[in-house]
Amino acid sequence: MGEQEKAKITFFAAECMEFLDYGELYEDLSLPEAVEAYQRICKKGFPYGPGIGFNLKDPEAPKYSDINWPLYQGGRIALEEIRLIPAYQSHPLVRAAVQEMEGYLSNMSKNGKQNRGMERQKTAGKEK
Repeated sequence: MGEQEKAKITFFAAECMEFLDYGELYEDLSLPEAVEAYQRICKKGFPYGPGIGFNLKDPEAPKYSDINWPLYQGGRIALEEIRLIPAYQSHPLVRAAVQEMEGYLSNMSKNGKQNRGMERQKTAGKEK
């Protein structure tokens, strides 16, 4: 029959990572395209917790395929969220995405207000 399906990862940029349908959402992007879309969203001044996420399609991990999951939010790579799903934590495409995202971090943190959204503005200066 047909060729066996291979694993594929795509990325998205969202104005609001908690409620993806709220505001702007750009899907089916490469990681460089998602970073660019994220930066455009942030330049518009949206304080709703923008971020970048991924969507993994892998027939070897059907329970966790085709789900939008965070990669970068709150001014950091979303390692805690990725570790919640062992299939993501150990997947080579997700691991490669994390590594590639690390290369963008210096460009992502130049505008401090864009990084954290509303939830961190209230707690600034209270962290120990």
